[in-house]
Amino acid sequence: MVGILGICLVGCVSPGNQVREARAAVEIGRVDNQLAELRKAVAARLALIDAAGRELARTDGEWATARSRQRGRAADLRDALVQLAAIEEDLAAAGARRAAIEIELAPLRELEAKLADRQRLQQELTARFAGVDGELAALEAKAVELEAAVAQKRAELTLRFERARVLVERLQAALAWTVLPGDGVPGDAVPGEAAPAAPTPPPDEPPKPPADPAAGTTVAPPPERRG
Repeated sequence: MVGILGICLVGCVSPGNQVREARAAVEIGRVDNQLAELRKAVAARLALIDAAGRELARTDGEWATARSRQRGRAADLRDALVQLAAIEEDLAAAGARRAAIEIELAPLRELEAKLADRQRLQQELTARFAGVDGELAALEAKAVELEAAVAQKRAELTLRFERARVLVERLQAALAWTVLPGDGVPGDAVPGEAAPAAPTPPPDEPPKPPADPAAGTTVAPPPERRG
């Protein structure tokens, strides 16, 4: 458009003016080119600005999201701090209760110590009594052996005593019928006296069996001597 006007003006004016107008037209074209380039640059800058705006909007959204998340985390942290304070209070109360329980358990622990001492003493006494029981068992066995030996010895002595008693009785009976010099003959009467009666021989008694010590029987005393 400008070029066409310049050509028209060149045809209408003088040669000097034509030169000046041609130069002006060239300058105007150069300026137009510069303006076009500037427009392109401005458009590019505007596009960059739009992209930067969009990026800034996106960044603002991310920042807003991050801030909301941070606020949520801060709220969670405050809740956690509140819960931690409550837990610390509960721990303090539990510590106080534990101290009270420890105070209450002190007598029980003393009783446990006494019970442990008593059990230890009972074990020692049990061990000692076990030794004493062993000794008593040995003594009882020895006493049983001694009783058996005494019973056997008593039976032997009883048997010997019975045999001796029977032998003595037989000797006494034999002596009763034995005539010694100067004793006189049985049946011979002394002048002026009645003849003595002849003694009757004692019956032979069988020997008595020995007494049984285990049965609890006692040995009968020997009978009185006859003669």
